[in-house]
Amino acid sequence: MDESILSEVTPLNQSTSTYLTSPNDQSLRRRRAAVYLILLSTLLERLAFYSLYMSLVENLQKSELGWGVQSSTTASFAFLGKVYFLFFFRNAS
Repeated sequence: MDESILSEVTPLNQSTSTYLTSPNDQSLRRRRAAVYLILLSTLLERLAFYSLYMSLVENLQKSELGWGVQSSTTASFAFLGKVYFLFFFRNAS
């Protein structure tokens, strides 16, 4: 075989692409800020859901409705279970 073929000195990929270079500090800060905003949004969404859930328990125990502690807790657990199971059937309409 030819010696020049066996000892290759030129790289196979000669193109310079932007995605292979390291990102600058500004793009890293933007990406990190986006991740933090997504996590904050998820946290606030869960906080709102569970506060509404606890509000359901509290409102069912009011004297106008006459529900006991056990009945209101059971109804709120039924609501919570229904919410969790409706997630799996959300496209079944």
